Amino acid sequence: LKIPAVSGGSSYSFYSNILPDDPVMTPDIQINTNGVPFTDTVFTQAGTGLTRTHYDGQLSGWINTGTQTPLPVPQMPFINEGDTGPFSCKWEGVLQTELTGKYSFNLGDMLDDNGKIYIDGQLVYSGWLGGNNDVNNIIILKKGEKYPIKILYNQQGGPGYMQLRWKREGAEDFEPVPTLNLYPLSQTAPTPSYTTSYCIRPDIIQSVAHNLIDSFSLMSGKRYLLSAWVREGRTNCSCDDYVNNSVQVIVNGTAISLQDNGKILTNAEAKPTGNIIEGWQRYEFDFTIPVTGQDISTLEIKVNNQSASKALYVDDLRILPYNSNLKSFVYDPVTLRLSAELDENNYASFYEYDNDGTLVRVKKETIKGIKTIQETRTGLQKKLFEF
Repeated sequence: LKIPAVSGGSSYSFYSNILPDDPVMTPDIQINTNGVPFTDTVFTQAGTGLTRTHYDGQLSGWINTGTQTPLPVPQMPFINEGDTGPFSCKWEGVLQTELTGKYSFNLGDMLDDNGKIYIDGQLVYSGWLGGNNDVNNIIILKKGEKYPIKILYNQQGGPGYMQLRWKREGAEDFEPVPTLNLYPLSQTAPTPSYTTSYCIRPDIIQSVAHNLIDSFSLMSGKRYLLSAWVREGRTNCSCDDYVNNSVQVIVNGTAISLQDNGKILTNAEAKPTGNIIEGWQRYEFDFTIPVTGQDISTLEIKVNNQSASKALYVDDLRILPYNSNLKSFVYDPVTLRLSAELDENNYASFYEYDNDGTLVRVKKETIKGIKTIQETRTGLQKKLFEF
């Protein structure tokens, strides 16, 4: 903004409305929701393991012909024994999972000697010594469904090891199947119940009264901070301060009190302070909007130029709530690249690019002037040829 020099002084004013604090407690935004019904499966896991049958003696295929020993207590499919072979085992029962999805099963990376897993009559795993497998199929299991499960295990001699494990959909690795998901032949797995639930999602979001400020408006009784940069004339001066300009804040025709770091300014009038940086000096002060009792009041920011010979230039004028931060960004209107960024203290960082659009330099305003804080150069390596 340029305020021309006029004999006797000149000024320029910015106007804004002042609104009372909104006392209305009704919602500012109305959200209509859309409930989509879906059937949810409900059951309580109470598994105790699987029924294990132990076979001792000579092997004949997968199950040997030796002594058959059904174990009365349900057990987890787990073997970790020393030199006890040859023998074989069978686990039977029901598998029930609390999550619908894709599952993979195995008998552990240290499987010794070999084993198979059947779920709902389907062979999903067949493996042998060291975790190698001939069959490793993915099966889809539904929440709450009861799936017959059978595990066959052979140990032909020496130490034996196996453990029933699964990998759920989305999991990174296999883990032991929990006991609560396995039911022996002597235990009935719970029958799930089905309830109708609703997936609630926003359908229409409407703004209602008292929620938006259509234009720049301040609120009565609130404290604000004003920041701006000014320059007297177009040439750099050798002075310490600019003295021929000032700013006033006027509410309903009356200048209100201004403060700078808690100090009340004389004549309700602010002057620029701090170092002159590349010809520019900064305003920064705060003020509180008085409570007038009116529904709408008028705020006037009046910038005065008392010089009769030098125009006054105003840039980067900002008004913000006192207990807040504000950053501003400037973009090139043609290339749409970021040209400058104004930080919380209204100091600018400037961004420069080469013809290819690559950022090559960043400059920063400081109290000691504009400093280059980053510079980048790139190039292509030239090839060397023999002459």
